[in-house]
Amino acid sequence: MITVQTPKASIVVCTYDRLRIADLEACVASLLRQQYDDFEILIAVDHNKALYDVLAKKFERSKVKVILNDSEKRGQASTMNCGLRNSRGEMVCFIDDDAIASKEWLMTLVSGYDHSTPGVGGRIEALWLGKKPNYLPEEFYWLVGATGGYLPAKPMRTRNLWSCNASYKRSVLDELGGFSETFGGDLGSLLFQGECAELGLRISKIEGYAPRYVPTAVVYHKIRGDRLRLGWLLGRACRQGYAKAYIQRLHGSRYALSVEYGFLDSLVKSNLRRLGHVIHGPEKRYALEQFGFSLSSTAAVLIGFVLGLATIRVSHQDRVKIANRTTNTPPDHTHEASPRS
Repeated sequence: MITVQTPKASIVVCTYDRLRIADLEACVASLLRQQYDDFEILIAVDHNKALYDVLAKKFERSKVKVILNDSEKRGQASTMNCGLRNSRGEMVCFIDDDAIASKEWLMTLVSGYDHSTPGVGGRIEALWLGKKPNYLPEEFYWLVGATGGYLPAKPMRTRNLWSCNASYKRSVLDELGGFSETFGGDLGSLLFQGECAELGLRISKIEGYAPRYVPTAVVYHKIRGDRLRLGWLLGRACRQGYAKAYIQRLHGSRYALSVEYGFLDSLVKSNLRRLGHVIHGPEKRYALEQFGFSLSSTAAVLIGFVLGLATIRVSHQDRVKIANRTTNTPPDHTHEASPRS
């Protein structure tokens, strides 16, 4: 009888767009160069049979497994769950198809675990493919999927990880039923994002411990020029606010948005400094542009949040489901600075 060894880690790469095959190949190449050997790679294709056929043929002679998410729900959360169902590792990692992992990435994630750590994630450095607009300050890099300089340079507990650079114990994901597929859908959906923040809240409530952010576990996320347009950034900010309204409705407590309250506090302080540069600093135009963008983006988030509170209804059954499974007092995360979901 042949015994199939279970890998320590599974890496799930979600993809959906044939135009990003070159990015995907670069991502996979970086995973195959990891300084950690005990892992498998799964490419989960989100409702694109033609792309699945291309990738299945491209990787048929490699250690990469290609799977198709053809479930009822589409989107990031559903596709990550598809990867989870088809993976075998004790630890399940996630990285975006347009990201490049550093050689030490997987080893650093694995080393970050102990008995009380349900998940480990790391830093996401922006790899600018277009000119970064002067008006985009680092505290808003989360809009383009990068951590920026606002998160500390030392390990810390965090409410949630980011899907571009995240890992979880399989036992935790199995217990919680994976990511909430309420999030997802087409790119224009108001609930297109938010699954990681909602999962982080459930993890903290049920496990009693929050995931860990380890800044030395680094991936480099490609930021395309079309994602640097002002309209795109403000639209993403609005959808972020809408998603957070759903999360507050579902979890029903100030704790659900403690990270966002902390971010707003730090944002006020940074904008006061920026305003001082507008009045007295040598680069007044630069400071003014960032000040204006900060106000505009915050307003877009608030518009989305108010719209969500006015229109979103969460069933009593969903609230009871979470309440019945909550056995611990969630930890406090008001010190965190980034509101990305």
